[in-house]
Amino acid sequence: MGGFISSALSAIPSAATNKLALIAYALALGANMAIAWRVTRNKNLLSHLTNLPEYDRLAALELEMGGVRLTKGISPEQWLRSRTQRFYFLALCD
Repeated sequence: MGGFISSALSAIPSAATNKLALIAYALALGANMAIAWRVTRNKNLLSHLTNLPEYDRLAALELEMGGVRLTKGISPEQWLRSRTQRFYFLALCD
């Protein structure tokens, strides 16, 4: 993460040559940081989800994700892994 921050900071002068480029740069940087934050939260939840009793896992996911309803046949751990992979995908497409 430290390499990303130094790269992002070093790119500011070239993005600042144009007002629209600077705005686009700031938006892309903000989106990337938001995705990284969500991935970190999902990883933390995933690593601690097995410590909860099985009947409390869905409630923990609902609180964290905002009312998720799991499809039958998928475990809370599988769903959370899919969300983490989705955030990685979105970050790479950015």
